Amino acid sequence: MSEILFILGAGLLLVGRIQFGNINAEGTPVRTAGFVLTTPLVSRMVLGLVASSLSLSAALVDAFEFAILVASVSAAYALVYREQQPVEQQKIEQQQDKKPDSPPQQTAPPAPVFKPRPQPRKDRFPSVMSLAEAASYLNTTETAVIDLINEGKITAARINYRYRISRAVLDDFIQENNAE
Repeated sequence: MSEILFILGAGLLLVGRIQFGNINAEGTPVRTAGFVLTTPLVSRMVLGLVASSLSLSAALVDAFEFAILVASVSAAYALVYREQQPVEQQKIEQQQDKKPDSPPQQTAPPAPVFKPRPQPRKDRFPSVMSLAEAASYLNTTETAVIDLINEGKITAARINYRYRISRAVLDDFIQENNAE
């Protein structure tokens, strides 16, 4: 029996597709199932070597071999059947699409969900920030940060036409505005 499963498993490994009755599957799960089906023959050979060296009874060896056969066939079937279900679902959906009698169902798009912006984590930001980083740190836009710099509420250094802002300055600004 293990020789038949080995041949079947080798075929599944090579082809990577199975169509048998109502089972129609392909891809990695089918190849994995093929590999699983090849294991009983290999395990029988290993079990024969171990049994001869340990002087195990033939009934015990046969019981182990039968358990491995059942386990490998069950595992292979589960792998193929699990892959096969989406294919069946696609066939059902295709058949439903072909029915011209049913009016098209119009569904409203889901309402957008607005989530509050998370507060900035201090460990995520460097001690000296660019304009974009400062805007993210303050949960505002870069234009708003430039306006704060121009109004003198935040001090910043301008190096090569780019602003550099200290995190300590931004922390002080946040504390001053929260106190008011």
